[in-house]
Amino acid sequence: MSWSKDYKKSIDCSNPKGFSQKAHCQGRKARQRGEKTKSKSVNEMKLTKEQFINVVMEGVDDPGILKCVFMAGGPGSGKSYTAMEIFGIDKKLKSSFSATGLKSVNSDSAFEAGLKKNGINPKDLARIEKEDPELWDKITGKDSIRSKAKELTQKQKSFYEAGRLGMIIDGTGHEYSKILKNKKYAESLGYDTYMVFVNTSLEVALERNKNRERVLSDELVTKSWKDVQNNLGKFQNLFGGNFRIVDNTVYRPIAKEVQKAVNQFVRKPIYNKIGKKWIETARALKNAKLIKAGKEMNNTKKHLEEKLNLFFEENVPTKPEKWAYAKSQAKQKFDVYPSAYANAWASKKYKELGGGWRKK
Repeated sequence: MSWSKDYKKSIDCSNPKGFSQKAHCQGRKARQRGEKTKSKSVNEMKLTKEQFINVVMEGVDDPGILKCVFMAGGPGSGKSYTAMEIFGIDKKLKSSFSATGLKSVNSDSAFEAGLKKNGINPKDLARIEKEDPELWDKITGKDSIRSKAKELTQKQKSFYEAGRLGMIIDGTGHEYSKILKNKKYAESLGYDTYMVFVNTSLEVALERNKNRERVLSDELVTKSWKDVQNNLGKFQNLFGGNFRIVDNTVYRPIAKEVQKAVNQFVRKPIYNKIGKKWIETARALKNAKLIKAGKEMNNTKKHLEEKLNLFFEENVPTKPEKWAYAKSQAKQKFDVYPSAYANAWASKKYKELGGGWRKK
């Protein structure tokens, strides 16, 4: 993954902003010294506790921190192109970091790379689905090229989540339950969430599919398009004010009101209480690095250790039955559970019932 040349040149390595820019500047300085540099693959991104702390401390200054935008739209809707337009992603690189600081998460790039590695032309997918069931299973079945691409993308996503870096989740949206699950999980980590729904007519989607690098069957495109359309109202209810529709039946510049709304979401302060707490903790860890060894007060050190434990310890209820009751009440009270707000309400209810927590 990479940035555009212009963006790289604009980075001031005497004062890099955040984890991503700092990593880039380290590589730049190494190359200036004549050293060879090699980016680690996503498979190698296994963080130790110390590395995790570094990701947390540097990531807290990244633009777009704790913002998660879901892209939804059927095959041929121009969803990925729309994401590039809205978030300033280099169209030649496609999977690069965006100008807004958000990182694109899309398994299609890894999938297409896997197809080519196995000597399969992405344009032949529609034909293979109809004529070669055995090869189609190798492409989409268990332990397939598709499943490995998703696994690779999940590792990439987990790396971003470790530093709570902003993300663009680029999927079709034909499975409402999957979006709901991913939204809840992102909010449990402290992210504010948003959705951009890219809409087209079925006729346009079918026509564009024929000209894509990865061609799907008309039946699959039609089914996916109908599933996505059926979820439109559900998505509007789920995301509320954090939802915008882009009519992409005809390619045109992004509507100013859509661009403005998305920019405001990315730039405004974090609303999620869990996210606010995470930033407070991350900044405490970062500031701790500025305290000279041997000069920190015992109470300061203890406070920082308690903050750090938030990342590595799990709290369990001392009275499970009362916690279960509090959660059941939260599920009845809130439309979406778990969520940051429902969890906070359940915790307060549990405390009123005399419940407590212990560290696991």
